[in-house]
Amino acid sequence: MARKLIPVPGWERIPGNAARRYRNTVTGQEISRFAYQTLQHGMNPKERAAENRLINGRKESFLSRSTKKFKARKAAELGLKPKQIKVRGQSAEAKEFRALYKELKEINKKGVATNEPGGRKAKLLEAIGLREKDAPYPVNESPDKDVNNA
Repeated sequence: MARKLIPVPGWERIPGNAARRYRNTVTGQEISRFAYQTLQHGMNPKERAAENRLINGRKESFLSRSTKKFKARKAAELGLKPKQIKVRGQSAEAKEFRALYKELKEINKKGVATNEPGGRKAKLLEAIGLREKDAPYPVNESPDKDVNNA
């Protein structure tokens, strides 16, 4: 069920407008519903959702985290900025990331992956950027990070 929009003083909904636009009663300026929500809450819905995730303590997904790490590693290799690395679409980096991620999901699903330091799972995590290169410890037994140095 949709939440009812809280009225903002000085703004009125334009009647009969399918796009649900709003008009300033003083200046006559028209804005979109999205801009109206920004006026109501002091931030737009996307910013509000991000703030709620921080407040509720939800962590980012594995895919999101691995995407960021892969972009950072690939950008360092190619001497680019992480924003320039695309993990969607048909670029070489995107195809490489999808292949690595798919293989990691498959070996986890089949249960054939071991947690050995030099095993296939460890190598895939290193390629994506979620594990240090040639780390001597088994997968899932990463050493604790020193809180004082973080």
